[in-house]
Amino acid sequence: MSNRFHDLRRSEPQAHEIPEVRAAWMGADLVSHESPVPRPPGRAQISPPDPYRRLEDRQFLDMRRGFDAYGGWISGDELSRRLRRHWNQPISVLANWVTKREIVNIVWRSGILIPVFQFSSESLQIRPVVRAALAELEGVFDDWEIAVWFAQPNVWLQEQRPVDLVARDDEGVIQAARADRFIASA
Repeated sequence: MSNRFHDLRRSEPQAHEIPEVRAAWMGADLVSHESPVPRPPGRAQISPPDPYRRLEDRQFLDMRRGFDAYGGWISGDELSRRLRRHWNQPISVLANWVTKREIVNIVWRSGILIPVFQFSSESLQIRPVVRAALAELEGVFDDWEIAVWFAQPNVWLQEQRPVDLVARDDEGVIQAARADRFIASA
């Protein structure tokens, strides 16, 4: 065995750098790298770890899948560049929207990501249904939870995602947000 130690804070993607740790992740014998660890009969082989085992990683993938059909994500910098065509002070406008929680946004890997679905395509105005849903949800959900709320199926919308209904069913999305606020605050 090498004199390196196993740092429990390492996630699986970095673990491959240390052969002993990689072998442990994969369930192999640390003494002999030729054969797997003998297992008692009827005991299942350990499956490789899920690279998206953190809840936030799985939720981010759900959000990405939901938002990709409607323009995906845009960085705060890119949105401020696009807003220049329509606003005199685009950075101030964007900062105002973010601080007042008038738009759906998350912090991901030290940057702000903003889903495009919430803007009208031409003028980059915030859709009224999004403003209304945010007004319902902002007191009980944080920014991340609000973004997840839009991307995941909702029981009040017959298991449809709010992001899919923003352009078609304003009242249904607002009612679902109101119901979820009521339940979350109870």
